[in-house]
Amino acid sequence: MKEMENSEFVTKGLKTKTEDMDVSMSAAVEDMLKETESKPEASSTTQEEPTPPPDTPEPEPTKPPEPPTVETPAPPAPPAAPAAPEPPPAPVMAPLPPAPPSGPAPPPPPGPGKKLNLPQKKYSVVPNTKIKPFYWSKLTANQINGTIWSTMKDDILLDSEALELEFAHIPKATAKIIQTEEVKTLILLDKRRWQNISIVLNRFQYLSSLEEIGEAIKNTDDRINGEDLQQLASYCPLPEELELLKPYKEMGRNVPKNLGLPEQFFLVLMDIPDIQIRLNCWLYKLNFTSRFVEIKQSVENLLKACVALKKSNKFKRVLEVVLAFGNFFNHNTNRGGNWGYRLKDLYRLMDMKSISDPDKTMLHFVVEYIESAYPMDMDWYIELECLEKASSLQQLSFIREELTLLSNGIKMIEDFCAKPAASVGNFTELMSKFTPTSKKLLSKIEELLEKGEKLFKDMIIYFGESPTSTLDEFFGGIYRFGIIFEKARLALISKREQEQRQKQILEQKQERQKQKPKGRLEQAIDDLTAGNYTAIERNSRTGPRTSDYENPSSSGQKQQIAAALA
Repeated sequence: MKEMENSEFVTKGLKTKTEDMDVSMSAAVEDMLKETESKPEASSTTQEEPTPPPDTPEPEPTKPPEPPTVETPAPPAPPAAPAAPEPPPAPVMAPLPPAPPSGPAPPPPPGPGKKLNLPQKKYSVVPNTKIKPFYWSKLTANQINGTIWSTMKDDILLDSEALELEFAHIPKATAKIIQTEEVKTLILLDKRRWQNISIVLNRFQYLSSLEEIGEAIKNTDDRINGEDLQQLASYCPLPEELELLKPYKEMGRNVPKNLGLPEQFFLVLMDIPDIQIRLNCWLYKLNFTSRFVEIKQSVENLLKACVALKKSNKFKRVLEVVLAFGNFFNHNTNRGGNWGYRLKDLYRLMDMKSISDPDKTMLHFVVEYIESAYPMDMDWYIELECLEKASSLQQLSFIREELTLLSNGIKMIEDFCAKPAASVGNFTELMSKFTPTSKKLLSKIEELLEKGEKLFKDMIIYFGESPTSTLDEFFGGIYRFGIIFEKARLALISKREQEQRQKQILEQKQERQKQKPKGRLEQAIDDLTAGNYTAIERNSRTGPRTSDYENPSSSGQKQQIAAALA
């Protein structure tokens, strides 16, 4: 009977313990079983104490108070538990209370029917303000028993002020405010366009608000530079975007707070009529000076190139020399007796190579001839350096197109100033001063361009070139030939210097050989070659020269000389 009751209590305790602790390992389950063996008994005793009335006939329920008296002999040994069924019930109850025989119980020892508790650790240093909690896994009293944690001391002194300062508790209200700020932005425009407009608005950090940007546009504020204005003109609101934002414009100040910044900016621009044309006119005014100066320089470069080439007698001399060379090579052929040639034929001088020196071309011979016959004309390409800037224009039509665009811009401003939309801000006042001055400048540059166009056509005809020749083909061709001519001249100079160095080396070598003292045999050979027989006879009588070595072979040399004299 008792065994059945104990088994029921054990299983109930095991279920409740596994639900609370969620332990899966077998070792932990065994510990829980050991704990539950004692806990259910304690619970059973506590439940049975109030139940036994004095008049109950059964003796068994009146015996539960015996465990406290029998608790002293409990330590003998837990193995006696299986033999308990045969003795009387009193010995059976004795081994049940001492459930924790597997390990020493933490002080103080628990009484029957009471949970195992430990007093909280107390330290002398505690926080004075609320700080952040430290989330850890707190061990129970049964887990502390017999471990290292039961030996920990509480005499640690912490720096409370530093910890309170670094780990102060943040109120939950602040966290809620931060979360409310992260409201999803209401985007009405295309996402790619929305991002680009947001980037453009970041350029205007020198203006405090979107409304201030709108006022700056109305009053053509000088703080907005040309680059920022170009970005604004590139991202003006489209008609379909304005139609989409009309309901929000009618809301006035009740516009949703989470409306995107580009949408809010477009709502501000809706107060400025014809914003796209207004920005284009303003941008034209800001860029007018730089564009006008560029066109003026291009026209001036064209005029300088035409005048310099027409007056260059040095370049004319080069053309004459090349014509003479070409007729020389084409003598008695259909190509001979020529009166002129195309300027592109100047590059063919490099195609004819010398037989003795393949690195030397017909151009090198032309350069050598001009250097010897007309040395003053060798620097002809220096006075034509202005051709480089004229050739960079590529085509004359580019200048005309740019000037036409400037003229159209003036007309755009005049047409816009005639509309009521121009009266918003100071646009009309500003443009009324700019338009007359710019028109005068454009009329002057128009006259210069017409002169330049006429001179260029005359130059093409003067040199016999094709009427369709571009600035790069005509001026650029002559300029690039000047660079090749200069390279050929420098190559000839370098070759002459190299030949001069080799000649000096050879002369120095010969001079050293002359200064070297000769032996008697070498001297005799030189005297025989020169027909100086008197010196040979004198040398034979005087004996060996100082340069001869004193060795047995000197007598053999004397015999050779005597044989030569005979």
